[in-house]
Amino acid sequence: MTRQSSLGEYIDEYKSLPAICAKTDYADKKSVRRHNATVSRMYKIVEAIKGFGSNGVEEFSKLLDISENDVNVWVAVQILEKLSADIATEKKALEVIKQAANGNDINAYGLQMWLKQWMAKSPQ
Repeated sequence: MTRQSSLGEYIDEYKSLPAICAKTDYADKKSVRRHNATVSRMYKIVEAIKGFGSNGVEEFSKLLDISENDVNVWVAVQILEKLSADIATEKKALEVIKQAANGNDINAYGLQMWLKQWMAKSPQ
């Protein structure tokens, strides 16, 4: 029987994962597979955080303040896609995404597309 991780353990693990994604070499299949596995793990952690209720969401949303390796961008997208957050947290998450989408690289372009889809189905 495995023991369940604590909220703090989930959040600490989550914080470490975007660094792996930041180093992805899209020309290397092994690197892309590692990236995809890492993203899957992040979504599993978010699912586990749901089990901690509003306290889990509140603690997870604190990661919106960590810009290193785009932790805040990953968190913002996953809060909006997977969690029920208060309006202030949702607004902050959207601002993080809008700011990150304001560039000219492939990640910014992907976020621009994400925002278009989000706004189309979530008029605010």
